[in-house]
Amino acid sequence: MQCYHCKKNIDLSWMDLKNIPSPDGQLLNIHICDYSCYKRISESGSLPKFWPYVVNKLDFEDLRPVRRIPNSKFEYLPYDEIKYMGKEAREQYLNEEHEQLIMDIDIDISQEETMKEDERTAYLEHCSSDSEYYDDY
Repeated sequence: MQCYHCKKNIDLSWMDLKNIPSPDGQLLNIHICDYSCYKRISESGSLPKFWPYVVNKLDFEDLRPVRRIPNSKFEYLPYDEIKYMGKEAREQYLNEEHEQLIMDIDIDISQEETMKEDERTAYLEHCSSDSEYYDDY
């Protein structure tokens, strides 16, 4: 068999398509050798959306889309700054932080530890400032 795009002879196709309508009205059985050929075919628009015609759908069941990483670097803020943000700004920050933490589990663990330490420090500072007003001496 041959790859529909590059015409390379292949023993095993990466994607098989069956009964896909061609522009001239014929039904084609198509074999695609790899992802790069698939991508070129789909970008060219030479065939209609062909997912319904894929024979080996189970081969693609566990694939997940690749997320594009934004160019701007996310800056983690200390607990005090987050605490005094407005409601909308805080929600936006927390959503962006969540997206960043999904990308890297190691950052998630260290950031969680940092946030807990910041919260404890803020609590202790608050407690110590309250106790200054009620001095036992």
